[in-house]
Amino acid sequence: MPYTCPQCNHHPIQDECPKCGWKEQLITPKDIRQTAPPPSYPMATLEATDFEMGSAASEAGRDPDEDLHRVTLTYS
Repeated sequence: MPYTCPQCNHHPIQDECPKCGWKEQLITPKDIRQTAPPPSYPMATLEATDFEMGSAASEAGRDPDEDLHRVTLTYS
């Protein structure tokens, strides 16, 4: 989606500004591991398993994005 260049306000740009040469720096999983602080809450270890996540279309109070689907955890 096009947006305005954060460096020179040229509009519209995608990931590089043709006017000033600014390039968007995409965050990779490696960047996140290096910069994100550890969670401040306890974490649980889950065994490899599969389960159903979401809710049935007939369930009261269900949000539209809560489709019932199978999730598989392949390793812990």
